[in-house]
Amino acid sequence: MIATYTERLQFIQANFGKGLISRDGNDVTVSCPFCKDSSKKKLAISLETWKYHCWVCSARGNTLVSALKKFKSRDIVDYYRVHFLNSSLLSADIEDVEDKIELPEGYTPLATVGKTNHPDVRAATRYLERRGITEREIWKFRIGITTDGKFTRRVIFPSLDYSGDLNYFLGRSIDPKSKFRYMNASTDKSSIIFNDVEIDWDKPLYLVEGIFDHIALAENGTCLLGSTLTTNSLLFRKIVANETDVVLCLDSDMTQKIGKISDLLTSYGCNVKIMDTSSAKDIAEMTPEQLDYAKASIEDWNMRSSFRYKISNIKSGSLL
Repeated sequence: MIATYTERLQFIQANFGKGLISRDGNDVTVSCPFCKDSSKKKLAISLETWKYHCWVCSARGNTLVSALKKFKSRDIVDYYRVHFLNSSLLSADIEDVEDKIELPEGYTPLATVGKTNHPDVRAATRYLERRGITEREIWKFRIGITTDGKFTRRVIFPSLDYSGDLNYFLGRSIDPKSKFRYMNASTDKSSIIFNDVEIDWDKPLYLVEGIFDHIALAENGTCLLGSTLTTNSLLFRKIVANETDVVLCLDSDMTQKIGKISDLLTSYGCNVKIMDTSSAKDIAEMTPEQLDYAKASIEDWNMRSSFRYKISNIKSGSLL
């Protein structure tokens, strides 16, 4: 349910004191907790977008998360995220998924199968072992299989939203000559965040391309299910809403997309870092030593790195 105007105003005044409402009713100005003289009502908060800006100390943010985290309890921060961000800002311009997502018929968690001589199950187990997937990771990512229907001979990765409900799944073929490597849920990927239930939005978020990269990296993060991030995606909106720092870990041959995503997030006030993944084809194929080196190589994204990435994408014979 989207929070009403009155509920938004009441929440702001309960946590920042009584404020002055603008003539158009879109903003409320309250005492700024960042200022030394907090008696001055100079912190303007948008009742529509949640953006705030202080005209005295220049404190600003895309949502109230940073202000609440600094001056209020964790319970209030969590309440704000659930009742105001998840119900309004994060759902704006994103169509609700009308069809309920269901796992493929016959889906069974692989960890619960036990010993079996079924050839498809044994083949799936061997495939995961070759990809370096351990029993612990099979449990953690709820990896499953089915021996019926079009998802046979595929390992299935369910995804849960922040409430723990199924919002997507991936089906990866275990056969190298399969015509389609992936068969996934028929849902718009921009409307979901893969395994949102596992994400801590207060910690740096590592963004990778695919599920095997995500598993191999073993960091707080999610997979893009591709190599793009746009402003109309739920993932982008939630990053901005929570003012979450981002570590971008795309394949090294995606320099143009790395630059585009980094510039986009930076333009919305997010702190962005870049991981050097050039030591292997992708993160999932890195050795432990290569992965340690990649993590040690993480650097801030700034104007210099942005310019460097743009230079690297200039084709021979092009004019500047």
